[in-house]
Amino acid sequence: MSSVSIRQRTISSGEERFDVRYRRGGRYFPVEHGGTFHTREEADLRVESVRRDLARALPRRRLKARGKVYRPEFVYFARLGDLIKIGISQEPGTRAQTLNAELLGAIWGDRDLEAQLHEEFHDLRVGGEWFRAEPRLLERIEAFA
Repeated sequence: MSSVSIRQRTISSGEERFDVRYRRGGRYFPVEHGGTFHTREEADLRVESVRRDLARALPRRRLKARGKVYRPEFVYFARLGDLIKIGISQEPGTRAQTLNAELLGAIWGDRDLEAQLHEEFHDLRVGGEWFRAEPRLLERIEAFA
């Protein structure tokens, strides 16, 4: 699962700097630099931007880490009329197209996260992975985006 963090440091002049660092996957993926900022607020804005980018990233290639090939998975939200599908896919954009549905969002995740969301919205379940598009579910999806 991807992660984003802020590292605070003091430079030689005594000023503080805030480094944004992230991984595209689990611990076997390299730490990448997301920028250095003068204030914590600027760094927080960058963290949100990186999280959004990671959630929306729909890789079409395989990622390599320590000699292993990984295909990241995403929990996606696709809307078809008054229904929303909460599913898992390696390529949510393509999956939404095959469903003839609108992709509302996707976040890095696994089957455990998908199961947690299914449980959280069990009262809205219509069948399988399809749920009624009620405000509570739409607000949660918007919070991920």
